[in-house]
Amino acid sequence: LSFEKIETQKTSIIEVFDAYGRVILSNDYSSLPSGEQQVVLDFSNFETGVYFVRLSQGGNQITKTIVKSGE
Repeated sequence: LSFEKIETQKTSIIEVFDAYGRVILSNDYSSLPSGEQQVVLDFSNFETGVYFVRLSQGGNQITKTIVKSGE
């Protein structure tokens, strides 16, 4: 997952939700320096299905849908 860490937005949190809206992963990336960042989210232990990844920086949020298919 790539994102732009904005210096003025001190809080940078990535959360993964399942299809029922339960938070199944939450990581705080606030300590990363500002600029382009890449983080790896490991879905290998997750069941097949639809997940939502939300990046929150300050008061701003963006959500993306991830579909994990069977292996």
